[in-house]
Amino acid sequence: MSKEKGTYALLLRLDRSELIRVGKLGEFTFPAGWYVYVGSARGPGGLAARLARHRRRMADGKRLRWHVDYLLERARLVEVWSRGGWPSAPADRRLECEWARVFADAPGGEIPVPRFGASDCHCPAHLIYFATHPVDTLSPALAAAPDPDVRWRALAALRIVGRPQAIPALSAALLDPDEGIRAGAAVVLGELRAAQAAPALVKCLADPSPLVANRATEALQRIGEEAVPALCAALEDERDAVRIHAAKALAAIQSPQSVTPLCQAYLHDPNYLVQHYAAEALTAMGVIEMVAVD
Repeated sequence: MSKEKGTYALLLRLDRSELIRVGKLGEFTFPAGWYVYVGSARGPGGLAARLARHRRRMADGKRLRWHVDYLLERARLVEVWSRGGWPSAPADRRLECEWARVFADAPGGEIPVPRFGASDCHCPAHLIYFATHPVDTLSPALAAAPDPDVRWRALAALRIVGRPQAIPALSAALLDPDEGIRAGAAVVLGELRAAQAAPALVKCLADPSPLVANRATEALQRIGEEAVPALCAALEDERDAVRIHAAKALAAIQSPQSVTPLCQAYLHDPNYLVQHYAAEALTAMGVIEMVAVD
């Protein structure tokens, strides 16, 4: 992480209800459960320095300065979710308000203390309460909420969480009736480099929505080498679209284990685009000259 700047979220666990004074904000009862605190690190020490400070306590000589400092004296820090420029944003973009809104709007998310952590912005709060672990709350909502807007908000929060525990729910979301959710799930699986989701993503190459098929292709490219076996198998699919997307992904990955299937596609596939991407991959790997053309 070095001195990278960016946005982060702390996952805190409070084992029992606590009455806590939060500086000048006042005294509040915090129920037992899970808390997500969102902040950003812009100082010279970056994320590493800020997170190291959050791990210290008053007993270590730490001075209580921010609202979260008071909660950290009682709650247990369980996980840290941090990204520099996530999602696909410049590293200097401030995302903490956006992340706070995502968690506040997520299924099961509640604001326990108004204005907590939001003294220098107009957000309702930067601390969000969940009765159960956020992944355990958000995953069922993504899978089964009847309202697509609720499913979308669960997906947005799981993207920030970025933990492997969410992969089964994200993989299931590739079959969602809403194309935007299918595409979004593919994006997150790619960001997670979720190799176990590669077979499900390959199936999305045949999605009737070009958006979903393209996002699945990009996700498989991100997964890389571990997606190659499933992509090579897809080169045998009877559907042109599946073979085109598979060849395109393999051209980006450039894995040695794909050379033989790509040679076959280059020489024998009836679709020009499949031949094109196969040739692109073989050229990039420096083996195109070795392919014998009948």
